[in-house]
Amino acid sequence: MMDIPKHDDLNSLLEEALTTESPERLQYLLKIAKQYDERDAILRAIMNNPNTPPEMLLKLGADYPQELLEHPIFNLLLLEDPANLVKAIPEETKISLLGFNDTPFSILKVIFQNFSRSIRIKISWISINKALISQVETQVQDPKDFNPAVLIWNSKTIASVLEILAQDPDDSVRQGVAENINTPINSLFKLAQDPNDYVRQRVAWNSNTSASILEILAQDPNDYVRQGVAWNPNTSASILEILAQDNFDNVRQSAAWNSNTPKRSIAILAQDANKDIRRGIASNSNTPINWLQILAQDSEQDVRSQVASNFNTPINWLQILAQDSMQDVRSQVASNPNTPINWLQILAQERDDYVRSQVAINPNTPSSILEILARDINKNIRQNVALNPKIPINLLFRLAQDPSNDIRTGVVWNINTPPSILELLAQDTHAYVRQNVARNPDTPANILEILAYDTKVQIRTDVARNPSTPPHILEILADDSDKYIRQNVALNHKTSIVKSLKILTNL
Repeated sequence: MMDIPKHDDLNSLLEEALTTESPERLQYLLKIAKQYDERDAILRAIMNNPNTPPEMLLKLGADYPQELLEHPIFNLLLLEDPANLVKAIPEETKISLLGFNDTPFSILKVIFQNFSRSIRIKISWISINKALISQVETQVQDPKDFNPAVLIWNSKTIASVLEILAQDPDDSVRQGVAENINTPINSLFKLAQDPNDYVRQRVAWNSNTSASILEILAQDPNDYVRQGVAWNPNTSASILEILAQDNFDNVRQSAAWNSNTPKRSIAILAQDANKDIRRGIASNSNTPINWLQILAQDSEQDVRSQVASNFNTPINWLQILAQDSMQDVRSQVASNPNTPINWLQILAQERDDYVRSQVAINPNTPSSILEILARDINKNIRQNVALNPKIPINLLFRLAQDPSNDIRTGVVWNINTPPSILELLAQDTHAYVRQNVARNPDTPANILEILAYDTKVQIRTDVARNPSTPPHILEILADDSDKYIRQNVALNHKTSIVKSLKILTNL
């Protein structure tokens, strides 16, 4: 049986861990370190020992990435054969290095060059501004595949990672980088000159692409690249003026929707033979009133519908369009917040269900009309009343007891639903309603804590995903018996990198 050193021998133990040349003694020290409260100090000493074997260094590097990066043996191996070194690094240590902010760019590059094509593609699409959880669900099948994604999402290495992947030989990886909103401008500039059409297209559509890069892409021979430029909100008026005369219909159509398109180009596009281009102009917030009046009389109902939904359409023309023969046009008037109340009252009595449903969701609809629509036989109309941001509390409470699950769910998502009603719905007999309470980022912590113990796995999963779930509830779910719930705890932005690593490496 192994002798366990006494606690008062700690100093000599630390000195030995730091200086011994014997691999056997280092293995022994590694084994007994867990017996000490000072385990961390012993392991750090082993990591700082210049004689520590590479295998031990690479394994301990998961918890001590800084010590690993500073160790002379690691740097020597990195210089000699970086590819084989990366292959030898355990998965958890590789992930730790990705999540460590001080990992040098050169090492990150080697790690990413050795990821499989499928993982490089997945990582190239990840954006820290998007809901990563839904991406991971749809893009990642094997749990080990999303570990790098989680650490990149939680760290500040995203720009460096994308800069590396922008040079990837695989077209699909570069496409992901080209569309990623976190890609640095210098990488977007290089990708704007990529030989692959799809890569350039995605640069053109990227909302972070600068006006100077878009000016270059506006001359691209590929029609769909120019279409992306015409759609991009960063494209200048002078470039849009040129694209508004493009021979390709889709380019002109995108220019028609762009709010930066100058008025002189709008006048030309408003008379285009293509109805989809006129639709774009009818919807454009920059379209002058005189052209909206002309388009309100267009022979195509799709064009008139867009005029009816435009916030700048004059009230007198909304009144005319409210009497249009086409239901779709009238429904757009019904949803327009500028429609006068007297016309909302008329439209609320329409036989057409869809028109009434649009009155129900209109934030300008008065409570008296909402009261009537809340009793409508059509449940879609009642659901829209439940979602209306101007609905009075007493009506919300009534709809929270509606026999339809969909209507009660609508109440869950109303931005003005008070905690008292959410608490009531968190106890709903139907799991779907409770599930939506668990998903709602406005649900208070005390209610989320109750749902964290729900018998339904999907409800506990949604609490784990909820961006508002506080750390103490995530701690509860981190020990859940369901593996999928634990995965979602690891993906929650409130979960620390260290905790994410611990969860993912123990799945």
